[in-house]
Amino acid sequence: MTQSVESPPRAATVRVILCVRGGVAEALYKPKGLELLIFDYDVDGADPVDRDPDGHPCCIQTLSTHEKVTANKHWPIVRTAAKKLNGHNTQQRWRCPQCQRTVHANPESLAEAGTPYCPQCDRDMEMI
Repeated sequence: MTQSVESPPRAATVRVILCVRGGVAEALYKPKGLELLIFDYDVDGADPVDRDPDGHPCCIQTLSTHEKVTANKHWPIVRTAAKKLNGHNTQQRWRCPQCQRTVHANPESLAEAGTPYCPQCDRDMEMI
């Protein structure tokens, strides 16, 4: 008599799927345990080209559950600002060391544009 053996249940994988059409997607932060798939449909000049589940041409970037991403050049600024905010206000104050002008910036804008600069002095501002 043959007995079937069931495999143990797999742990659920948390998966995030992004679709890019006419823009640039960049993973700023991804913890371990989360799978990230980026489907980029801007394939002009791309080689090789993948296919999505419906057969449409795209480039697929997969970041597995074992990978941690913090490679964005602005990540140290974002991390420092997020720690200072400590779950309170989402805005962080920045000051120009030369003219003392202040601005507010949130972590998302820091990740996108980097350290704020003073439009009057054309210098990088400092977090206060």
